[in-house]
Amino acid sequence: DHHKLKLLTPGKSAGPEDEPVEIFVRVKCTVTVRGRMINLKQANYKPLKISGKAHWMPENKACGESGTVFLGVAQCVVEMEVMVNQQIGVFTTKHSLDMKFIETNQWMSSVASYSPGTLLGLSFYDLVHGQDIGNVQQSFQLLSDHGQCETSPYRLLCCGGGYAWVQTKAWLGTTRQGSRKCQTISCSHQQISEVEDRD
Repeated sequence: DHHKLKLLTPGKSAGPEDEPVEIFVRVKCTVTVRGRMINLKQANYKPLKISGKAHWMPENKACGESGTVFLGVAQCVVEMEVMVNQQIGVFTTKHSLDMKFIETNQWMSSVASYSPGTLLGLSFYDLVHGQDIGNVQQSFQLLSDHGQCETSPYRLLCCGGGYAWVQTKAWLGTTRQGSRKCQTISCSHQQISEVEDRD
């Protein structure tokens, strides 16, 4: 992922506007899920989202720095150990690798008005508004590379008409070696708006 770090400081020319930049990279993490420290050779990669702004610094003799600099933060996309299910407007789903529903949350019934069990086997992409599907699929392509991804806000279709704006964080579930369980995709969704345009 070293080539992605170069995207943090694009060849920006002088100008008053800062350029927003966002990338996903993998870094070695020497802390296990259980909190144990391990050596670097045993460490797994953990995906990070680095976002901020590229800023042009004019040449200044007093400062010494000039050119494009990056100002931003790095954060884990999803803390896999923490499933936030108790917050209002946060709900979870679990999917097979082809994004078909395996498990759904009570939110899908109480807010989106789907009957329990009707979503099982249905593709998640069938519930994404047609104008937003390209952005959502592009975000989920990062899932295979990094093991985690985060979507921009999109419209999730509700049963009987209407939609709610949501933002999704997804990660690949890990299976133990020799396990008969299939790998799954877990999603944590944040509801951003009330249901709009309900018939």
